[in-house]
Amino acid sequence: MFQWLATVPKADGIHIISENFAFAHPEADYDIQYGTESVEETIGSFVLDAAGFVPNRLLEIACGTGHMTASLVHDGRVKEIVASAASSAFLEITKRKVSHLPGGDKVVLLQLSDEDFDPKGSRNGETMRNG
Repeated sequence: MFQWLATVPKADGIHIISENFAFAHPEADYDIQYGTESVEETIGSFVLDAAGFVPNRLLEIACGTGHMTASLVHDGRVKEIVASAASSAFLEITKRKVSHLPGGDKVVLLQLSDEDFDPKGSRNGETMRNG
């Protein structure tokens, strides 16, 4: 795991840096845009192949409901994933999607808003924007 996360407070399996940000629309309805709650298993492989490298550790910013996160777990090549979102509801949905997957235990959930993220800071990991 990312060593710096050991110092971050945790509640219900989610590390918390930022205050919860509730969106104007119900987070549980977010997946309606995809037409399904099932995860497209190949999108993570496609993104990693298109990037031309596979990081050992990955920080996913704005994971939403975890479609990319779950797909990266399905792919299996990334050893550690920190999935971040400003919404605790999004993180709970992501947790449900990855917790039953083989390799789902390599996902760490982080409540983090863009206002509290410093891309020039000392965070150690690769960054991918899912959006």
